[in-house]
Amino acid sequence: MWACASSTAHPRARSGAETVSHAGLWVEDAQLAAIRIPTLIINGGEDRPAFFLEARRKFPNVQFETVEGLGHGPAMASPAFLKSVCAFLDAH
Repeated sequence: MWACASSTAHPRARSGAETVSHAGLWVEDAQLAAIRIPTLIINGGEDRPAFFLEARRKFPNVQFETVEGLGHGPAMASPAFLKSVCAFLDAH
């Protein structure tokens, strides 16, 4: 469970992460385009910015957030990451 601003576990939160850079975990474009439930993808602004800019264009059905100035790992450790997750969960 995620701990949001209230310091309690968000009741609807489930943590899940996948990477598209490891063999066997690749997600095809058609799979992403077929998503019909609220989905949030968070990336670091220094983590392949051109890739995520193109992804935003290709997948308007997915909500993207960028943690500016950080790469892949540091973005996930940033307070902005948790803030984005909590705001997304509260909205859905």
